[in-house]
Amino acid sequence: MDKIIFRKYNKEKDKNAVHRIWKEVGWLEKGKEKVMDLMLKPANVLVAEINREIEVLAKTVPGTIKYLDEELKFSGVTAVTTSRIARKKGLASKLTARVIAESAEKGALVSGLGIFEQGFYDKLGYGSGCYEHIIYFDPADLKANSDFRIPKRLTKKDWKVIYKSRISRKRFHGAINFGKPETTHAEMIWDDKNFGLGYFDGKNGELTHHIWFYVKDVEQGPYWINWMCYQNSAQFLELLALIRSLGDQVRLVSFIEPPNIQMQDFRKQPFRFRQLTEKSKFENKMKATAFWQMRICSLEKCL
Repeated sequence: MDKIIFRKYNKEKDKNAVHRIWKEVGWLEKGKEKVMDLMLKPANVLVAEINREIEVLAKTVPGTIKYLDEELKFSGVTAVTTSRIARKKGLASKLTARVIAESAEKGALVSGLGIFEQGFYDKLGYGSGCYEHIIYFDPADLKANSDFRIPKRLTKKDWKVIYKSRISRKRFHGAINFGKPETTHAEMIWDDKNFGLGYFDGKNGELTHHIWFYVKDVEQGPYWINWMCYQNSAQFLELLALIRSLGDQVRLVSFIEPPNIQMQDFRKQPFRFRQLTEKSKFENKMKATAFWQMRICSLEKCL
């Protein structure tokens, strides 16, 4: 009979095994092992052993979620992965339930995660979030009336100031801040083709608004905006004008539509471009999908 044990992750003992799991599921490329280690550093990580071999991993990262005008303690389940030999045994569900329970014991009032498919996490009490709008557009079609100043280049070495800018951004209902700067650092170094542009307008020279891009094709795009942070409407408009300036060369930019913004209002001819680019590499379009779920860990304290 197989011997199954759930326990805490031990970096020195387990890192090669968890690297193997992520490689088996296609999450980890050769040479990126240290990046994965950095991702695990700020997290609470549990693993499942089968016959003394690590086959399942689940991790959470603490943070806060904005609920109306309040800040609630939040726990993000940022990875649940199962090796090739441990599928359909219920181990991922059991391990996820354990990391959720540990987060609740440490004070988390809300738990959230990204889903790979509808239904799996429903049995653990999660419910689907709102539809996120993902817009794909030619930056030259932006109707940004604001001028923009020459921005500063941002690189992976700037992860600390970028993290501070992210947690200082304008936030709306449902916005999440992770409490560990290493989460931003790991996101930034996970991909090779990325860069940032931003403005240091704070009273003490802080980074106030910026964009972090992932680039599929440097010359023409598509460019994906991993995140765009700003503190007020004027800064948002300046960033839009900055994106528009890329339109001389870049043919497609995409990102998740910001809260309380309808990007169609900032397009000159959205329907024309959609028709002209249909089924092309640079297709202009809008998608809607609910790819995250949440659950309450303590109803009494959330009221």
